[in-house]
Amino acid sequence: MNSMKLSDHHDFTELQDQLKFYGKDHTYKLNGVEIPSVTTVLGAHKPIPKFLLMKDSFKMLTSFGKLVHACVEADCNGFDRPEEHMENAYKKADMVIDWLESVSAEVVAVEQRVFEGGWWFCGTFDLLVYIDNKLTIIDVKTSAMSTRAKYQVGAYWDAMEFMGIKIDSGLVVSVKEDEVNVKSVSQKNREKWREIMLAFNKGEFDE
Repeated sequence: MNSMKLSDHHDFTELQDQLKFYGKDHTYKLNGVEIPSVTTVLGAHKPIPKFLLMKDSFKMLTSFGKLVHACVEADCNGFDRPEEHMENAYKKADMVIDWLESVSAEVVAVEQRVFEGGWWFCGTFDLLVYIDNKLTIIDVKTSAMSTRAKYQVGAYWDAMEFMGIKIDSGLVVSVKEDEVNVKSVSQKNREKWREIMLAFNKGEFDE
């Protein structure tokens, strides 16, 4: 099994105690107050059709992605991987870990909840790493590369900086096929996220 070693540059423990995630209905609460998540906002902007959400194939892909993320998190924390078996899930996790090692990434944090109090949103980033001495926030996708994923990283980037952590770059890492596809998050992507968040706060996506 592959593994990475977490560094101790940043401690997210206090926020994790205050910002809770409730997986059953996919909501976040900060000290008991519900806050919209990044994925909720993006889902309101461009909703996934309900018929697709109900398909077994879609549910299977969602479960597969969660398992890959859980394996990467376990590797980075030095824990055993989940025993649940889904074909190729371990392989995809290995691809992520191998890529991190290939760029000599120093893993700082994995699967941590973050909060932005100006725009009022929160979410959970996948990876925070140093690559070439640049603090980089990463979102891992087992689906195809998408602009939506770049907006997602842009949101986490804003949240981290609200929390006083200067981020140097953002990346989306896709392992859908048999290779790792990496795309940078641009300033334009970040600005678009803010446009979406502003529209959400104005109620422009309300039915």
